[in-house]
Amino acid sequence: MGGKLSINVPRVVHETIDGEVIVIDLATGTYFSLQGGAADVWTLISAGHSSEAMVDALAAAYGESQDSIRSTLEPFVKELESEALVVDAGDQSSAQTGTAEISVDGAFSPYLEKHTDMAELILLDPVHEVDSMGWPHRPEDA
Repeated sequence: MGGKLSINVPRVVHETIDGEVIVIDLATGTYFSLQGGAADVWTLISAGHSSEAMVDALAAAYGESQDSIRSTLEPFVKELESEALVVDAGDQSSAQTGTAEISVDGAFSPYLEKHTDMAELILLDPVHEVDSMGWPHRPEDA
């Protein structure tokens, strides 16, 4: 885990509702639920924090050592990457670019809850086949 990550846009869309982050992978139709520590990590990635800045923020918020946070955070971030929800931000600056509110709820133990039960319906939604003009205008090459 190094550098800075970013949300895999436009493949991935997300929304936070009452502290839970709902993430939808438009390429597979899979959706994910992130709560507690997982939602906090997503919030930090969305705000543009580097990996080390995430470790610092989470350690301070959860009152745990940086080593403890790092050892829990690394496998979770690898899972996000393996699901293609986040990608390496490349040459972007590693400085944080936004503020992130962390809502501590117990010990730091991020968990990615994966759902595939609605994948076929999500993939059938025609909104995925539109360009920047939005729906209901289909792209000219469709």
